[in-house]
Amino acid sequence: MGSYKGAIVVLNPKTGEVLGMYSQPTYRPSAIQSGDYYSERKWDVNRPLLNRATDKLYEPGSIAKLITLAAAYEYGINEADVFPVRCNSYAMYDNIQFWCWQKHNKVKSMEEALETSCNIAAAQIGFAVGGPRLVEFSNKFAFDQDIDLGFRDPITKEFVSIPVLTSRAPINHRNKYEVAMHACGLTPDNRKMPYEITPLHAAMMAAAIANGGSMMK
Repeated sequence: MGSYKGAIVVLNPKTGEVLGMYSQPTYRPSAIQSGDYYSERKWDVNRPLLNRATDKLYEPGSIAKLITLAAAYEYGINEADVFPVRCNSYAMYDNIQFWCWQKHNKVKSMEEALETSCNIAAAQIGFAVGGPRLVEFSNKFAFDQDIDLGFRDPITKEFVSIPVLTSRAPINHRNKYEVAMHACGLTPDNRKMPYEITPLHAAMMAAAIANGGSMMK
């Protein structure tokens, strides 16, 4: 990760087992009981004591397009009713400019929409699915729900829980622009409907796709 702040989570999709979880910047656990060492890290502006894997929310961005596509497939959206989609790098929805990260020209299918990660194509899929169904599928992928994380103490055999922040997704939409933002995992500039996810939850979401639709605890 170099000098970047962030987190990495590695899961076994079949069991939900956490194979690896890393947060950066980090600290030396063996030295944390030292008063000076702890104080320096507690007041460090880079917050090394924060476990970013479980206790930090990030905008999901394009990984949320998996939810949009899952909803489209589950509801049997006809590709011919949506595609081809013309991507000129932006579109206007409710007189608001909605940007794609690149000009993709013609996007011909859902598969190509995912391969290119085209925001305009994802927005059009979102319109076909509809705002209420996007909300429903965000909930199916465990947004706005508590996530259980913990381990079995090898000595006491008791389950020790680790707190995880609750990921949040929009719960309603006022216009097409907000539906398009939801479909692409983005938060509107006014931040009235934040779209936020923990790295742990992001890994669980991807694992659910790899696991045939079952999200393991």
